[in-house]
Amino acid sequence: MVAETSLFSESADRNLIDGILDALIPPNAQSRIPGAGELGIAEYLEKVANEDAVVADAVVAIMDALRGKGGLQKLPAERNGAELNEQGNVQSANWLQQHYPEQFGHLVKTTYMGYYSRADIRGLLGLSSEPTQPNGYAVPIEPPDEMAALTRSVRERGPCFRSC
Repeated sequence: MVAETSLFSESADRNLIDGILDALIPPNAQSRIPGAGELGIAEYLEKVANEDAVVADAVVAIMDALRGKGGLQKLPAERNGAELNEQGNVQSANWLQQHYPEQFGHLVKTTYMGYYSRADIRGLLGLSSEPTQPNGYAVPIEPPDEMAALTRSVRERGPCFRSC
């Protein structure tokens, strides 16, 4: 467990991360589907970061870069510190992906987990709003010939346990 801290305490920080989150999962006004920033996924991101040191380190590095305090690389000054438009957010996300690939990967994964695990979003996308676990989604059964092909190597190997 990581010590609980607020990663986006300043409204400017929240604007920055919401812009990046909306660049990762943009809103779709026509379908009335909110973007990740608009939906408040930053709160989920902060919750996960308070429980997972790897995610916390990734978010801190990304926020430092967005604020212009980056350790290894700083976001170019013209895209630093201000509330950004959609194009600027996408450019900043691309820059972060290039300069902080590992941290950006954690950000993307955590953002997707927070966004797509919400029942309201799954419903908007035409999926079941029921929890994905323990029952999961209905998945059609593969045809017998496909199952045979998929399991052939295991069946050919034979038992790999000892008889009692």
